[in-house]
Amino acid sequence: MDNLGRTIAASVIMLLFVGSAAASTADLYFTSPERQTEIESYAQYELTIENTGTAEDVYMMSADQDQVQIAPQRVPEEDTLEPGQKATVNVWYDPKPNQEAGTYSFDIKATSRASGKTYSTEGRVKVIRDHDVTLETTSSQTVCLGNKAVYNVDVTNGGTQAENFELITRYGQLTQSEIALEPGETRSVKVVASSNSSTTENFNIIASSKTSYAQDIINVEFNAERCWASQVSIQPGNKETAAYTGTEYGVTVRNTGTKDDTFTLTSNVGDLEETNFEIESGQTASTTLEVTPEELGTQTLTVTAESHVSTRGSATLEVYNGMASTVAFEDSGTTVCETEQFTADATVTNTGEAEESFALTSTRGNLSDSAVELDPGESEEVELELNSANMAMGANNVTLTSTAATFDAPSSTSTLTAVKENCHDLEMNLVSYEKSAGENKAAIYQIALTNTGTRENTYNLSVQAPDWVTVTPESKTVPAGQTRYGYIYAGVPFEKRGEIQITAMAEGTEIEKNMSAMLIVDDGVMQKILSEEDNTPTGSFFSNVPGLEATQTVAGRITAALILGILITAAILYHEW
Repeated sequence: MDNLGRTIAASVIMLLFVGSAAASTADLYFTSPERQTEIESYAQYELTIENTGTAEDVYMMSADQDQVQIAPQRVPEEDTLEPGQKATVNVWYDPKPNQEAGTYSFDIKATSRASGKTYSTEGRVKVIRDHDVTLETTSSQTVCLGNKAVYNVDVTNGGTQAENFELITRYGQLTQSEIALEPGETRSVKVVASSNSSTTENFNIIASSKTSYAQDIINVEFNAERCWASQVSIQPGNKETAAYTGTEYGVTVRNTGTKDDTFTLTSNVGDLEETNFEIESGQTASTTLEVTPEELGTQTLTVTAESHVSTRGSATLEVYNGMASTVAFEDSGTTVCETEQFTADATVTNTGEAEESFALTSTRGNLSDSAVELDPGESEEVELELNSANMAMGANNVTLTSTAATFDAPSSTSTLTAVKENCHDLEMNLVSYEKSAGENKAAIYQIALTNTGTRENTYNLSVQAPDWVTVTPESKTVPAGQTRYGYIYAGVPFEKRGEIQITAMAEGTEIEKNMSAMLIVDDGVMQKILSEEDNTPTGSFFSNVPGLEATQTVAGRITAALILGILITAAILYHEW
């Protein structure tokens, strides 16, 4: 066959494939497009779908609203719908319990499997409510602690019949839990709420008919706030000084109540510059607390503000021996792989009042310095060399300690958390790609690469097999936790017989996997996949294309191979669709 003949044959096959999809159309219509239903019932429709195209097809049915149900969702349920053939679809519209009365529309869609096109038609439903109830009240109230908020709730029967309604509140107390109303009648009930602590409550009041579906829910807000309240803060909250050295704290009183108040301040340690204040609601007043400690250790300073209520604020004073330091890792946490050497940087600072030598120790690794000498306020960086090979999987804490050498105290510590992860791992699976096979002397395998590590990896794909076996692509990048695919194509030469082992190999960063398959070529081609562990066959497929062996000339074999490749490609595309 010359080149022109081959081109014409390929074009005819592709035109037949595309033409079948283009010739697929459909028509949808309701037997009765509009129906009505009570809110507690449903409306049922019959929908007809007709294949108005020139090719057989399958249609997937769907609706644009949750209230609409369809059966069947595949038309026809089995096989295909021939050109000119019709099928019936059942449609139900189920109103929501709180849906308002009125006429609603919805769309029913049919999507062609052959062309991917969507066809639609509209249905309508009239929803009827014979029973209704509405609630109205003040949306929000605010009271002082212990006081009562009273909500006057109007209940209206908006239906056409006299009904008894049950009342429920999620917060507070109702003056009555049931009310009887004639059509159009409105009556009021009360909800009383209070609290002894500051709170904001959003709660529902519900009215429900005892005999029908009528129901209404309103949301209201209740706020209870402190009319008399204050806060005392001392800054800084923690301070260090040497014994017999004077130091100062700033004291701030804030009136957090809703009313103006007068405050008197006292302190258990030191002297306050001012002790009496008149403070408006939401405002603050400040003074200074002077303290001269005479004992080593930790002292707690307490300032009390007396008004309608009593409030305290506290701070601590650390009286030290003049030697102190801080140590801190630049990063408190890091992530490492299975075998990785890394360095953690830390800073040691002399926060004391004299030059000092600080001894450094670590629970893991090797420090660049075992001790540093620092002037007051001076800092120095040190390095800690670590190896993840000596760590367990997961979180590993490394603690660095700096200790003042003169008195062997105090000490300061910092902790680094190194999380060891399984960065590079791979699950590899080799399966026969049955959809790509006809009855021919060829075999296609799908290589599934699942990256079970925590970092993206690129795997180089190769195959150990005769030169008529190829793999594509040669490399595949797979994000962590995801799966990508490659393919092996084995085009068995004419008159080839026997068993051929094919080994697929994937090699990435710090990981290598392989899996084998066995081709048994006799009158046809049988494909067996062998597992990694015990080479147990897990599947087989393929036999000869009828008449293929009869193609003995070179031109005939080339033509047959071309047609075979086109058919396999079309089958793969149809399978993926």
